[in-house]
Amino acid sequence: METMPLARFMGDMLLLPNGHVLIINGASAGVAGSELGRNDVLSPVTDKPDNKIGSRFEVENPSTKPNWV
Repeated sequence: METMPLARFMGDMLLLPNGHVLIINGASAGVAGSELGRNDVLSPVTDKPDNKIGSRFEVENPSTKPNWV
């Protein structure tokens, strides 16, 4: 099992046609609920489940503003 490279909750996941999973939005602190999350996570992560452990997750370029607020 591999650990996500960034702490994140309340994120959104999109299953891509190639089987990869794009993980976006969310926060790294606080609690789940409207306006209770803190520390927006601006870097999307791609999960490549077919890769070997240790190379499944790739951190993508960050956005400049949160998209989930």
